[in-house]
Amino acid sequence: MLGRPLWTAGPEDADRFLSSQRKLGLAGNTVYGKAGRIGRLYDTASLAVVRSVLDALGIADDDLTTEQYTDAVAAVR
Repeated sequence: MLGRPLWTAGPEDADRFLSSQRKLGLAGNTVYGKAGRIGRLYDTASLAVVRSVLDALGIADDDLTTEQYTDAVAAVR
C-alpha cells in the first residue's frame, strides 16, 4: 500500500491510510484499532533498528541504562 520501504513512512502516511479507511465506511472503533496496530508496528520497527545499530557497534542491550536505551530509540524516530 505504501509503495516504498516501511522505514520511509511518516505520520502523514498513517493519517492518509486511516482517513481512507474511514472514507470506505469502516466504523470508528475499527479504524481506532488499526491505528493502534500501526503504532505498535512502528514501535517494533524502531526497536529493531536500534538493536541492529547496537549490534553493529558491538554494544549489548544490557550494557545501556534505561535512559540511554530510551534516547537511542527516540533518535531513531
